[in-house]
Amino acid sequence: MLNVCAVASLEAYAKQVEKLVTQWPRCWGLIYTADDSARAERLEKTRRKLTIEAAQNRQIPRDWDPARPWSCVFMQLAADMEFWAERVHHPAAAWTAAGGRGAPTVAAEAAVLEVIQKALSTEHETPGPQAESRKTQANRDRRQARKRRWAADREELARHRSTTASGSGKGS
Repeated sequence: MLNVCAVASLEAYAKQVEKLVTQWPRCWGLIYTADDSARAERLEKTRRKLTIEAAQNRQIPRDWDPARPWSCVFMQLAADMEFWAERVHHPAAAWTAAGGRGAPTVAAEAAVLEVIQKALSTEHETPGPQAESRKTQANRDRRQARKRRWAADREELARHRSTTASGSGKGS
């Protein structure tokens, strides 16, 4: 192998995922998405955090090795119960309590979907009286600006005609 990560770290991570599958057998979709985001996003964030803490001489895990950080990072990720609770335990418990109907979702995703649906529903509503008054005021302002432009154009045309009419009588 490439000797990038210790086998023990990978086994600890695999046991964490296996424990979740055993605990929530019907929520494999949540476990999969949590595992995927853990490996895609959380690993690098944890590595960066540990690198910064080591550079600032803060307390770091004793198995931290800057040359081979991934063993320590996988162990930290496997032990990160806050992450697994947010991504698997809470949504799985809520989904199971709701009777296991529909697709289980993470609370943050549900909140975002709710905000988007509210925004879409308010977009299609009729505007209130305040919006109507702003709209009529804007229309009134546009009409007045158009009248001023027309008046300015008429004045300019009249000046132009008067200068050309006076100039043509002198044999030009």
